[in-house]
Amino acid sequence: MVKKSFIVFLFILLTGSFVLAQTQQGYVKTRGRLAANGKSVVEGKRLSNAIVTIEKRSSVKSGKDGTFSFVLPYGTKHYRVQNVQLKGYVLSDPDVLQQTFTYSKDMPLVVVLEDSKQREADLEAARKSVRITMNREIRKKQSKIDSLLEVNAITQTKYDSLIQDFQKYRQSSEDLVKEMAEKYVSIDYDQLDDFNRKVQSYIEQGELLKADSLIRSKGSREERFNRIMQDKSTNAQRESEIQQEQEELSKSQKYTQKEIDDFSKDLYSQHLIFLQQPLMQDSALACLKMRADLDTTNLNAVKDYALLAHIQYKLSEAEKYYLICFRAYIKQNDRLGIMLMDNNLLTLYRDLGDYESYALICMQALNMSEKTYENDPSNNTNRAHLAHAQLNMGILYRDIYAYSHYSNLADSSELYFKKALKHFEKLSAKEPEDRLYLALVRNNLGNIYMLKGDYDNCEKYYKLALKTYEKLDTTFEVHLDGLAQTQHNLGDLNYNRQDFITSEFYYKLAYENFGKLYVKNHDAYRDKLILTYSNLLLMYAENGQLSNKADVLKKYRSLFMHDSVTVRIIQQNVITSLYNIASHHVTYQDYTNAINTLDEALVLMPNNPNLFYAKGEIFLMQGKDQEVLQMWQKVLELNPKFLDDYPNGTELSNRLKAKGLIK
Repeated sequence: MVKKSFIVFLFILLTGSFVLAQTQQGYVKTRGRLAANGKSVVEGKRLSNAIVTIEKRSSVKSGKDGTFSFVLPYGTKHYRVQNVQLKGYVLSDPDVLQQTFTYSKDMPLVVVLEDSKQREADLEAARKSVRITMNREIRKKQSKIDSLLEVNAITQTKYDSLIQDFQKYRQSSEDLVKEMAEKYVSIDYDQLDDFNRKVQSYIEQGELLKADSLIRSKGSREERFNRIMQDKSTNAQRESEIQQEQEELSKSQKYTQKEIDDFSKDLYSQHLIFLQQPLMQDSALACLKMRADLDTTNLNAVKDYALLAHIQYKLSEAEKYYLICFRAYIKQNDRLGIMLMDNNLLTLYRDLGDYESYALICMQALNMSEKTYENDPSNNTNRAHLAHAQLNMGILYRDIYAYSHYSNLADSSELYFKKALKHFEKLSAKEPEDRLYLALVRNNLGNIYMLKGDYDNCEKYYKLALKTYEKLDTTFEVHLDGLAQTQHNLGDLNYNRQDFITSEFYYKLAYENFGKLYVKNHDAYRDKLILTYSNLLLMYAENGQLSNKADVLKKYRSLFMHDSVTVRIIQQNVITSLYNIASHHVTYQDYTNAINTLDEALVLMPNNPNLFYAKGEIFLMQGKDQEVLQMWQKVLELNPKFLDDYPNGTELSNRLKAKGLIK
């Protein structure tokens, strides 16, 4: 069975498009109006149940507080209001339907409606007010023209001409009255600042001089015009300078980006070179880190570094860079990327033993995928999301069960694996690529049955997984890894059943395939290769077959004989395992088998002084002084400095001294 899992889903075969959107807020109200005193403002009230239709979008209804919102495609800058309807109400300003509005996430769209009867009353009052004001101004103008004639300031001919023009103005004034009244009843005082409220109030009340005086308080028209034109000129000049700077900056950025791209490619190539050299793995990782730090917006580079850091068990680094990708994918609403990072983070937190974070991500992913699937169960993308979430939940419960042995956790693990299995069976029937996950979930079901001691079901699912992997293209690393792991699992199963012939068969297959992967990537597959080889050793030793199988084991060892790290670990595993077997024999005073077990270890490691020392201790128990002396001489021959770690001598050396066999 899998002793240590490291499953990074590099191929998540999900498809789908996700459209980003932006939401425009708004509200419907009556217009704020001027109070009877001409100074204060009566605020408008919010209106519910108004139907607002945006051009080329669905209609929306205002809520109790008059608010509404509508969605625009991401990147939309402008929109138009097509219609607004509320029984008994009309638009305060019909021109709203002719305007183009700019999208803003901060500024709401304000739609102003007015009771239709109230609007008619307001229009009539506004016409009357404007007409009174205009008539007063007309009379003033008439009087001024007459006074000019009386004092002979103008000729009769000029007077007749002015009167004629004046009469034409009077005849067209009624149209002007109507136009001005329409403008007055469209003004929403709620949206005016204090200054403009005062100006508008004076105009509506016919106090034109006060309105003009208030406006002039900001300066004369000429002064303000000249100042604005000067500002425009200054801004245009500054804009030109900034544009030049931007062009220079753009050139510099393009050059730097070209340098980054070029250096990035070189770093990636160097990392590939270092990867193929067992002692240069740290250099390979350093190349990818430098490449990722060059541009953290290059998510492929960041992800490459995180994955290799994870493989090399630099877990804090892997987490940091996984999270950079994870946050970027969330911001982009990239579901595929989020799914990939979810799975990588899950594996990372499992390796860290951080089951709290692992469980949190599992539950979040499961809840999200369940809701999405319920909304559209016919969508295969939704089904795949749910299947992966269920698979991860099964792995979570399985791992916790392996430590706690609470049977309900094993049952929960089995339940989630079977749920995921049903989905993957349907998915793989349509998409052959999904067979990878079908094999994976079958393998995991075998694992949980192994833990539960249900060997028949364990064998059933391991063999189903094996058949599935055998149909895949094993030139892909992830496929070959899955195949080898399943073969190893079947070796474990038959080892537990004491069927050593079948166990040996599967262990050898697993070893050959892990060996192919190990040649390409030492760090990623060293542990799996060591585990398979150690299990073969242990199986042979327990059955007294080690001497007979020495040639076979030497053949397998040739794969990693130049990898000092692997050789050292193998030796430690072998010595520990065979020591334990020998000690077991010694406990029952079966000294012959104890010596035979150590001799089997010496077949593989003929130059290991610790094995000769252990044999010496057993001979000492048997009282075979000459054999003890021979073992001691062999220990010192292989390691002349053996006693440096024992200032007072060892039990073996002191007993030999006591007998006078050594000085």
